Amino acid sequence: MAVQQRLEDSTMQPYRPAPTFTLDSQSFSTKKERKTPRHSAPPKPPAKSCPVTRIFTHRQPTHSAPVPVSFRPHVEKSFIAESPIYNAQHSKSYFEQCYEIEDKLGKGSFGEVYRVRCKESGKVYACKKTILKFRGDSDRRRRLAEVAKHEKLPKHANCVEFHRAWEEHQHLFILTEVCQKSLASLSEESPGCLPQDKVWKYALHLLQAIDHLHRHSLVHMDIKPENIFLSHDGTCKLGDFGLMFDMSKDNMSEAIEGDPKYMAPECLMSQFSPAADMFSLGITLLELALDLDLPTQGSMWQSLRQGVLPSSFSELSPSLQELLLGLLEPEPKKRLTAAQALLLPRLRRLSRQQRCLSIIKAGVRRLQALWSAVLACLVYVVSPVTTRVQERARLFHKLLSDTRDAAQPSLPATPPNHKADLSRDSFSSTPSRDGSFSAHCSNADLIRPFRAVDRQLSSTPSHHDTFTCSGPLSYRFHSLCLPRLKALDVHDYLRPIRFLLWALQLRKRCLVDYLCPLDCGKEVDIPR
Repeated sequence: MAVQQRLEDSTMQPYRPAPTFTLDSQSFSTKKERKTPRHSAPPKPPAKSCPVTRIFTHRQPTHSAPVPVSFRPHVEKSFIAESPIYNAQHSKSYFEQCYEIEDKLGKGSFGEVYRVRCKESGKVYACKKTILKFRGDSDRRRRLAEVAKHEKLPKHANCVEFHRAWEEHQHLFILTEVCQKSLASLSEESPGCLPQDKVWKYALHLLQAIDHLHRHSLVHMDIKPENIFLSHDGTCKLGDFGLMFDMSKDNMSEAIEGDPKYMAPECLMSQFSPAADMFSLGITLLELALDLDLPTQGSMWQSLRQGVLPSSFSELSPSLQELLLGLLEPEPKKRLTAAQALLLPRLRRLSRQQRCLSIIKAGVRRLQALWSAVLACLVYVVSPVTTRVQERARLFHKLLSDTRDAAQPSLPATPPNHKADLSRDSFSSTPSRDGSFSAHCSNADLIRPFRAVDRQLSSTPSHHDTFTCSGPLSYRFHSLCLPRLKALDVHDYLRPIRFLLWALQLRKRCLVDYLCPLDCGKEVDIPR
């Protein structure tokens, strides 16, 4: 009876409708509008199983000594054993002894990156150190496979260059080329979206790097602004090849997808191909061009992968829209490849400009090297001449000072039609009976550099006096050369190039003729 009464009461209650949920209309927004921190925490690294050390208590002994890591067939001698700085008996590690940390560049899913300076060579590198220790042999092999991928990748101007790697204390250290900053840090510094010219420039460099990878059957799988770097000359370079796999050898089931914000839709169904890199590149360029706040999941994440783009997308140039639409194509088979994207008119024009600029830079570098070699040869040739010039300059300066002290105080005012007598053995300013002037120089060693020159004046002034010259130095030396050379300092001759120009100028003015030794008894024209 009680149950029947309860049923009757329940039927008498009014009907309650089922609740309905209405979702707010979502739309894309920029990072500036949402005030989203531009630097988000990296996703956690995938772990397929728990570490073996949690199950087995007994571990195999691990070696803490540094060991070089290389998969090349012909490996050179160990750089660790040849290092003059490293001391195996010291408590510090090889990394701490041989490298100095200057700055921390960033932190990713698998490791931390530092800018370090080699204490042996003084060069600056970027060193990536794994955060977690090796969790077993399989994890160690998977980590060391990144070194094999770096070594397999041929060098390219738009890929970060690999130098060396080693393992120490269950950590992997990878030494690569250092760059100025990443695209993520560049977007943090800029107030809004990047200019479209820069977006085109970065797109060209990244497409060249991706095309280089795909030609060698390699897929990056983790293209995002944090893994794209800018060198000091503004070149965009692709780095962090930790998730890269070889389509010709690696098993596709072992491939690991990268950051979900930049992941291609087909990766959810474990379809990994070069088209996944193109979609990640398209999302990266879209984020830079629109300052877009990319979703990590939800309906907006699905909308981006179904071809629904923000309303601000229409503000971009038609050529950039064409590129982004081709890269963000939902169907992998219809998506643009790197080679096809490089054939677009705007990218072809930028590629030609880049080649011309590289040719000009190479020519300038060759000219600089040639000019450096010419200067080195000039210094090698001029250095002995400079030594002789310095000796002659000192001798000439001493001669000037001696002749000035001896001749200048007693030089008379010479009347017209008088002759001067200059003797060879001594130098004095004693006038003769008929009013002529005789000069004698006793320092024969100081006169020797000027005895080889014997020339006559090419032109004679209209107003002149005639003197009789009986010595190696004529009166022209005192009346013309001495006043002009008084103002010169001996330090001016010591500069080789200036001295050579000075000598050429004196040769033009026939100043050498003023210093020539004249025959005794020969009448010469003396300008007033």
